[in-house]
Parts: sequence; C-alpha cells; structure tokens
Amino acid sequence: MARGSQETPQSGMNLFLGTVLLLLLLPDVAKGQDSCSALDRGDEHGECCNVMVKQQNPGNSTHILRLSRHCPALWRSESRACACLRERILRLLQSGQHSLLAGLKTLLLNVSRAVTRDVLITFSPTAGPSRLNATEKGKAGKIHLPREIFRSLRSQTVSVVVTVLNIQQLGMFKEVNQTAQVLDNTVVGITVGESSISGLQDPVQLTFAHRQLPHGVTLHCVFWDPSKGQAGGWSSSGCVTQPGDKGTVCSCDHLTFFTLLLNPALDGSTAKALMSVATAGCGVAMAFAIFTIAFCIFIRCRFRFEETVHINLGLHVNLVGSLFLLNLAFLLNSELSGRAHPRTCRVLGGLTHYCLLCCFTWMALEGCQLYLLFVKVLGIYIHHYLAKLCLIGWGFPILVVGVAGVIGSYGEYSIQNMEHQVLDHFQTSSGPLHHQLWLLWPHLPLQHGCLRGGDPEELQLAEHRGSAGTP
Repeated sequence: MARGSQETPQSGMNLFLGTVLLLLLLPDVAKGQDSCSALDRGDEHGECCNVMVKQQNPGNSTHILRLSRHCPALWRSESRACACLRERILRLLQSGQHSLLAGLKTLLLNVSRAVTRDVLITFSPTAGPSRLNATEKGKAGKIHLPREIFRSLRSQTVSVVVTVLNIQQLGMFKEVNQTAQVLDNTVVGITVGESSISGLQDPVQLTFAHRQLPHGVTLHCVFWDPSKGQAGGWSSSGCVTQPGDKGTVCSCDHLTFFTLLLNPALDGSTAKALMSVATAGCGVAMAFAIFTIAFCIFIRCRFRFEETVHINLGLHVNLVGSLFLLNLAFLLNSELSGRAHPRTCRVLGGLTHYCLLCCFTWMALEGCQLYLLFVKVLGIYIHHYLAKLCLIGWGFPILVVGVAGVIGSYGEYSIQNMEHQVLDHFQTSSGPLHHQLWLLWPHLPLQHGCLRGGDPEELQLAEHRGSAGTP
C-alpha cells in the first residue's frame, strides 16, 4: 500500500504532462504542419528579410506582398521564417483580396455547382483576367475550366479566383539557379473554393498567347511547387505542353500558379565550337594511340621478356587499338554520314557500336588479367592465352552488333523532348552535329545513330518546328 501510494502522485504528474503535450500538438495537427507552425516553440517567431515572423500574428498583408520587391532572399532562403512568409504570400494571392497592388490583377467569380457549360476566362499581362463568352474569340490568353470541377464540390456556389501576376514587378516566384525565362514575366494563378484540387480527369487548359518565337527556344508548361529544391521551384509534373503557332496550350490536372518557361537551346556557333573541339580531341587521341601501339610493339619485338610480359603488352596493344578504332568511327560519322546513303548510315552506326563494345570488352579482359596476376598468381598458365583473349575481345562484340542489326536497331528514330512530344524524325546518319547524338544530348532517347543533315542550325530549326506545332 505504501508503495502504491508513492506511485500515485508520479502517475498523476505523467498524465498531466501528457495532456499538456497533446494540447500543444493539436494546433499543429489542425494547421497541417505547415512552415508557420514549424517555427521554433521557444519564441514562436523568426526573422526573414529583417521582418519578425510570428506564428500567431500573420502581420500586415499588403506589406507582406510588397516584401518580395525589396528582399530577393525571400524566395531563396531555406529558413523556416522565410518559408512561412512564402506560404502566407501564396494564400494571400489565392484569396484574391489584394487586386490594387501594382503588378497583380485579380478576377473573382461565383460559379454555381449546377453550371451547364465550361467556364472560359481570358487574360493578358496588361489587362488582367476577365470572363469570356463561349462565342468570343480573343487573341489574348485563355483559361478553360471544365464544369466537372464544380460538380465535384459540396457547396452550391463556389468562388473562383484568377490572378495574373507580373513577377518582375512583384519580385515573386524566383527559383534558385533558374536559367529559363518566364514568358512575359506572367504567372497565372487559379483557385476554386478553399480546398486543394488535383488529379482531374478532365484537365484545366491554359492558352498562353505569344508571337513566333526565335529559333533555338523550347517551351515548357510548369507550375510553382513550394516543396521543390531549397525554397520552391518550377515543376512540369501533371502538365502537358501543346505548342502552336500563335500560342501554347498547357493541360494540367491540378490548380495552382502556372506559367510558360522559355528554355534556350544550343546555338549554332556554340555547337560548331563544340564539334571542332571534339574533332580535335579525336585526332589527338588517335595520334597518341598510334604512338602507344608502336612503342609497345617495339618493346615486345626488341627485348626478350618472359611470357607474362608479352601477354600484358599484347593486351595493352589490343585495348589501345580498340580506342583508336572508336575515335576513327567518330571521325567517319563526321565526314561521311551527312551525304551518305541510309544503308551507309546504318553501317556507321553499327561500326561505332562495335568499337564501343570492343573498348568495354578489352577493359574487362584487362581486369581479369590483373586478377590472375595479383590474386590467383600460381597455376595460371593457359595454352594460346592471348589468342583466346583476342577471340573474346574482338568476337563477342560482333555477336551483339549482329543481333542488334538483325532486329533493326540501326534505323530511323524519333527525337522527343522531356514531355515525349516528337520533334522530328531522323535517319541514323549525321551531319556536323555528330559524334553519336546520345553523347551530346543526354535527354534524347537516341542510340546507335546520329542526326542527318548538313548544318547544326537544322537541328534547332527542327526542334523549333516541333515546339511551334508546324508540320
């Protein structure tokens, strides 16, 4: 009894502490564990851009929206205080209550759940958003909200907020190390109701109007993802880009802040410079390969060594010879395939593939030889050892290339962008933009073949035709 009476006050204290801890955690659960609720519990506020960010006090909304102009670090900092400010800015923009701010234009609509037609909205960087009738045809941008969005909501009337932002004036949506340019510095935000909408079967369509773009520029529909990178960034997940002559259509399965990114491609002068460097590098590599082969043959014939040394020198000669043939195949691609027959192009693709496999095979054989010399050591004599190695090093790649040729791996390929849109069709031959396109352009699913054409500008033109929707 005495022991039980001693534990009763301690049990009561534990129960009290557990209740207090639960009460402290309930606000965070209710708020969804956002960055503002993640501020340190010690002082419940932090500092970002010389502003004290408090957990319970959101501060002046207009001052927060204007803060991005004077503090570029707001959209680049990883601190919890800055993350809290970014979340509050996004919520303020989605509320649509600050349309008088320079660089921000807002449209508020009340749409019935029983709407029978899709909601059409037009927007432009200068005029902002406005309601568009189904019969009107404007040259500005357009937003197409399918009526299924409103039918899936519970309330009879839902508010729709469309915001058009000039991010250059507002200083918002700045991604760390961003190289692409935002079209017209315009970002469009769409909010329906108070809940987050994603996974739409009938996607939302945004048409960004623009003139004919210069060569070497690709378009990507993106949205702002607060969870990307250090402090948020642009993402294309769930969005499909459909380029056109007078505008680009973005089809996305969720609602948030969208824009169109312009990604510069490789210009002609840079491509020619890279090709010159690659050609010179291949030439230098071939010269040193010839010198190495001659030096090894001279030592092997001039001096008498034991059989192991002769085998090692033979291995080195075959490995360097495969590297010489690989560089030679690259140079042949550069000089011949631009004006060659498609059959010749396929032969060049197979030859380059064969030389590359020979390099890998002889590297593996060198590793096996090192294992025998330093690990196995004793009992490693093999009759006609070097001849058998040559049969493997030069014969095995023939089997692989033969099978690949029979199944038609060396032929016409479709070059696609990151959204799997076909830019153009090319045969497996190459012009000056050569050296196996898959070595220079890792995002394109092209192997064992090169670009057919006579000038690097043709690749940019073909890519631009694909991105602009021109047949």
